[in-house]
Amino acid sequence: MTFLTEADIEQALLDELAQLGYQTTTEAQAGPDGSAPEREAYADVLLLKRLQTAIDRLNPDLPAEARADALRQVIATVAPSLIEENRRLHGLITEGVKVEYSSEDGSLRGGRVWLVGFDDLPRNDWLAIGQFTVIEAGHQRRADVVLFINGLPLVVIEMKSPSSRNPSLGLSRRRCSRKTLSTTGSRASRTTNPAIGASASSGTPRARVKAC
Repeated sequence: MTFLTEADIEQALLDELAQLGYQTTTEAQAGPDGSAPEREAYADVLLLKRLQTAIDRLNPDLPAEARADALRQVIATVAPSLIEENRRLHGLITEGVKVEYSSEDGSLRGGRVWLVGFDDLPRNDWLAIGQFTVIEAGHQRRADVVLFINGLPLVVIEMKSPSSRNPSLGLSRRRCSRKTLSTTGSRASRTTNPAIGASASSGTPRARVKAC
């Protein structure tokens, strides 16, 4: 009998995600040292170019200064604890980023910058990266598959081989909820928010891929 390895399952998942409309790649291509890097350093977990492009695409009616302010708020670390910071980021994703900007007549106006297009799912950028690796303070952590929406890492998937001693989904979900991609609890973990909801994917994918 031929047993599937975790690598086989990972590739099957990436193939399925590609059929569902995701762009798919691996760390070998998308990592900082890859042939098509998505980030500058292994400590980074936000894909800033994709995030900036999505902010501009989803908020064309807001001035550039407001969109830039929204990006700064996402990148910044504000809350003192990991839980509070994840809660803050969850609010920015689900409720929009509050910004203020000067109008043409010089008055100060307020608005919201959206990071995800909930009302127009095809306008979002869906990306899956296999073997996504974070290296920080000399420590390394590797996730089997990470799903990004507009450059935001929202879902971490840990593959389990059927031949594993503990192929329990419950065990995998508990581990994922307690651990993040960060190795030290700094900015990498604070910008990883796999608990955005019951699912985080587009159209058909959202029914197939569950958030941790």
